[in-house]
Amino acid sequence: MKRSIAVTIAALLLLAACAGNIQPNRQLDDAALAASVREALHNDPVLRPYTIYVAVDRGVVTLTGTVRDAQARDRATTTTQSVPNVGTVRNLISVQ
Repeated sequence: MKRSIAVTIAALLLLAACAGNIQPNRQLDDAALAASVREALHNDPVLRPYTIYVAVDRGVVTLTGTVRDAQARDRATTTTQSVPNVGTVRNLISVQ
């Protein structure tokens, strides 16, 4: 009886230790976030005419491309920030 309790406790401690090391699949999360940002940018009528590239790494969104004016560049940042789960936005979009 004491042995089975000891084995059960050891197994629970092992599971608890391993649970702290489990992380969500970052690549999948980043890909889903990138798709959400692309959709938001595409759905914005001001930004739709532009080709804006989206890259996400660990929740940090990087925007690249070229737009006509600073207002469109700023709008890309604002639109991206409105997407749930977006952390930092690095706007590297050029103004032509």
